[in-house]
Amino acid sequence: MAEVPVQEAAFTGFRVVWERPWAAAIWAGVGLVTSVAFSSFITLTSGPAVMQLMQMQQAGTLATADPVRTLGLLSQLLPMYGVLLGFDLLFYPVLTAAMNRAVLRPKEDGFGYFRLGGDEWRQLLLLLIYAGLGLGAYVVAIVFVVIVAAVGVVAGGAGAAGIIAVLIPAMLIVGGICGAAVLGVRLSLSSALTYATKKVNPFGSWALTRGRFWPLLGTYLLALFMALIVWLLVSAVSVAAAAIFGGGNPFPTLFNPDLTSPQSYFVPARIAYLAPTAMSSALLWPLLMTPAATIYRRLAPAHGLPTGANGSISDVFA
Repeated sequence: MAEVPVQEAAFTGFRVVWERPWAAAIWAGVGLVTSVAFSSFITLTSGPAVMQLMQMQQAGTLATADPVRTLGLLSQLLPMYGVLLGFDLLFYPVLTAAMNRAVLRPKEDGFGYFRLGGDEWRQLLLLLIYAGLGLGAYVVAIVFVVIVAAVGVVAGGAGAAGIIAVLIPAMLIVGGICGAAVLGVRLSLSSALTYATKKVNPFGSWALTRGRFWPLLGTYLLALFMALIVWLLVSAVSVAAAAIFGGGNPFPTLFNPDLTSPQSYFVPARIAYLAPTAMSSALLWPLLMTPAATIYRRLAPAHGLPTGANGSISDVFA
């Protein structure tokens, strides 16, 4: 059985950035541009509504506020959420394919490995499949809780219902976390598998990861730990820069920004904080998203799978 390259996979992100600094520079630029663009979009479209809702929440009047007014404010947020969702559905598959490409087809560099083609559409289909399955599991869990609570009321009265109301959600939370961890690890190679084979195969990773759960979990936790360290360092530098350029305590500006307009949002302290934080994407993306591709590249030959192949865009599903 092929072994999981724990250290090699966990440090893949550092290696990619070290060997391809030009790609990292592009990722940093993309992270900065998208952050600025979305901050500007929010302040121009929904900023005043967000500020009013935040003020009502801080004052403790949100629950007792006029429902018509609250619904009116929430309705103003719908266009913002629609645009953000549309962007995520486009950008995440592009980013995922780029990280796979950097490991599995490193010579196809292009614009920081970013492209928009069959590989990206297959990643989108994979994402939608998992989103649908997750939504279905959530609905089943809710129905299960309602049924169990109803049975408890009928069988044991209000006292039993109270116990069940606490016990069942707690069990579901613990079981949900454990189940999500197992499924996340066992299906973690699906993106790389889909990219390499040019077939959307949401469950093919199950066979690849059989008997390798703990090494895989250790790899991902190690990568996550290093990403957390990077994030903490970048955050410390960003806060220090904000304090210097803001001329004082930066925390009110950073954690309670004025969203009523771009001018009020992009103050010097905010800009000083935003720039390094957004550009840290150049390291955080590969740290978190390339280990699975490295693991797939090591395990694929033993299963007769390609590590990178050509194929027809129209021939999508496995």
